[in-house]
Amino acid sequence: MTKPEVIDIATARLPAHNRPRKRGGGPGGPDDMERRVERLESITDDLRMGMVRVESRLDNIEKNMLTRAQAAIAALVAVLAVLGGGWWIVQQYLSPILQGVGGQ
Repeated sequence: MTKPEVIDIATARLPAHNRPRKRGGGPGGPDDMERRVERLESITDDLRMGMVRVESRLDNIEKNMLTRAQAAIAALVAVLAVLGGGWWIVQQYLSPILQGVGGQ
């Protein structure tokens, strides 16, 4: 088994993405932070406005949406209409034919 590598924290160099940022007016400083916060706030406002639009659309869809009960009633009415039409056809056309065949 190999020994784990020991690193002296005081002299070790951090990777560039882990190094502390400069203090002052340069990139990563307080001026940069204020600009970044302002940008985040404007993005947040845009997201809020977008969410309001989405919520209003969802409310509208919910109000006008067909429920399962309404769909079941519409399907039942359609089935009854088809069966009623079939029954009418049988009475109008098939019944006289059967009477004519049976009467001879």
